[in-house]
This record gives sequence, C-alpha cells and structure tokens, in this order.
Amino acid sequence: MNRGWSQLMHFLAKRPCILAAISTDFLTRRTLPLRSKLWNKQPLPLESNFLSPHLLRSLEKGLSMSEEIRIPISASMRHVHLCHQDVEALFGAGHQLTPAKALSQPGQFACEETVNICGPKGRIERVRVLGPERQETQLEISRTDEFKLGVEAPIRASGKIEGTPGIRLEGPEGVVELQKGVIQAARHIHMTPADAERLGVEDRQWVMVRVGGKRGIIFDDVLVRVKESYVLDMHLDADEANAADLGPDAWGVLIKGLTGVAPDPND
Repeated sequence: MNRGWSQLMHFLAKRPCILAAISTDFLTRRTLPLRSKLWNKQPLPLESNFLSPHLLRSLEKGLSMSEEIRIPISASMRHVHLCHQDVEALFGAGHQLTPAKALSQPGQFACEETVNICGPKGRIERVRVLGPERQETQLEISRTDEFKLGVEAPIRASGKIEGTPGIRLEGPEGVVELQKGVIQAARHIHMTPADAERLGVEDRQWVMVRVGGKRGIIFDDVLVRVKESYVLDMHLDADEANAADLGPDAWGVLIKGLTGVAPDPND
C-alpha cells in the first residue's frame, strides 16, 4: 500500500461519516447492490471516475458536509391537532385555543387545553392540544400508546390521514367521534431552504440521522421537510427518544445516502 493511500485510510478511519458518504456515493453511481462483496476486491484509486465531484470537494475540505451541522432533536409526547369544528364541539361554541408554551417551529404552540382519548381497549387522559387550528383533526401517538388504546395507527407524514383509524375524543363540553386521523408521526426534520442546501438534501427526501451517547443509534427513514419559515429541528416520538436515551439538548448528524424502504413512498 503506497503512502498516499495509507494516509487516506488513516484520515477516513477517524471520520466515519465521510466513509459512509463514499460508500453510498460509489454504490449509487455504479448502481451496485448493497450486498456486493466489495471487501474482497482491491482498493480503488481516489480519482474522478470513482467519486463524484461534490464528494471530492468535501474530502478536500477535510470533513463532510453532514459533519458541519448538528441537528437539534425534540421529543414529542402524544398530542392532538384540532380543526375549528372539533374545538367548538369539545370546548364550547366560540372557544379559542389558549397558547401555553411556544414550540420549536414559529407560530406553533402547546395549548392550555387537553382532551381524553378513548380506544377499544383503554383510554389516556389529559392529552395536550397543539395550536393553531388545522383543516383536519389529527392525533399523534406512539407505538406504546397504541397498545394501551387498542388501535393500529400507521406511520404517516403529518397531514396524510386518509385510511387511518378513528378514535373518541372527550372534552369538557362535548365528545368527538373521529372517523380518521390517528397516526404515528413519521420521524422528520424541519429545515429552511438554506439548511437543506448546506446539508445537500431536498424537501420530502428520506435520510438517516446518527445520534451519539451511551445508547447511540442511527435513525433510518427520516423525512426532510423544507420551508422558509421552519427552524432546524428533528422530531421524534417518545418511544424513539427513549430508545436512544435522549436528553433535552440532544442533537444528531445527518448521513446522506440510501435509506431502504420509506414508511410511505408517496409522502
């Protein structure tokens, strides 16, 4: 092995994100199956017909783009978004949601109001309402909540509620029998167009995110959501956050590349 190649291997050994990007770049551009026995072949030269120009530029800078940006992570407990009609049905005619705490995304807030949710096998009380009002009511729960309630909620991007189960909502002034709207929210990252450009991703792309710590984990099938008004933040449900033992200041690093099968390819 010549000295140049030895130096490159030493460099990559300390930067697994770059090594993952090289692997993905090579496999994608050469259209090789992920299970090819590449380890039985001789190392390929570091030249333009092996790596893409974008990745070569990243290597020349000494680090990958994904290593430059830490993505804050927030855990979302079960919550419900209500349409105007259901707000009035649950809390009374003319009722306006009462903001209690601002959330990470501008204009979004946790409300003073809560509801009880009742499924075939059980109920969960004091589920937080999030504002502002939406066009359609949507309840977001975890897999653990599903077991307690006795419902099978599909993994969906927010707003994709066709074909989802319903549930009973109880408020202080009335009851709503939802015919649809119960989902497990697909884990996702909010970001601005500028963030997306820096990370080299696009709206509705599926990516992977590496989280460190004593229970470090790689989250596959993370949906990218790009909008000018967004603030960079990754959202997980309570089960996902607990699995990685995440604290209040958790963050992750994006791994660009193939992510397997997305929960809903149409999202």
